[in-house]
Amino acid sequence: MILCFVGVDLGRKKRRRRSIHGFPIWYCRSTLLRPEANGRIRSNDLICTLDSGTIEDIYSGAGRLQNPPSDDLLLQAFMYYFRFDAFLPQIDAPDLPPAHIAIRNIDRTFYESLGPENLSKKCKRDGCNRGTISLSVLCRVHHFESVKGKPCPFDD
Repeated sequence: MILCFVGVDLGRKKRRRRSIHGFPIWYCRSTLLRPEANGRIRSNDLICTLDSGTIEDIYSGAGRLQNPPSDDLLLQAFMYYFRFDAFLPQIDAPDLPPAHIAIRNIDRTFYESLGPENLSKKCKRDGCNRGTISLSVLCRVHHFESVKGKPCPFDD
């Protein structure tokens, strides 16, 4: 899928100032292009919105990186927010990792935060010979599964 960002073709895109529940927003029409199996491209009109508070926050964030922020930096900050729904952490910041990698990193951090296993006390799960972690009756793997509600991808 390709998202044609606002400003690519200003002749066809319209920007209007509106408000939702009294809060001003800027919105524009953009086009989502999807290749179909027969090689043709299908498009859908979408409405992208940013409230004025978010626009000010993006500008302020860019201003903390460079004062005053250049037009290139402002464009970079808005594009970063548009792509990742996050504020630009640094000038020329690399792309965020894909969601599955970010989730695995978060899971690894949590798993490691559980600390070492005490081998003198056995895990209460049937058939498990691992030791328990501090303040739990389960080993790291089973405690992870209990808290996260999904299988533990780690076994070290």
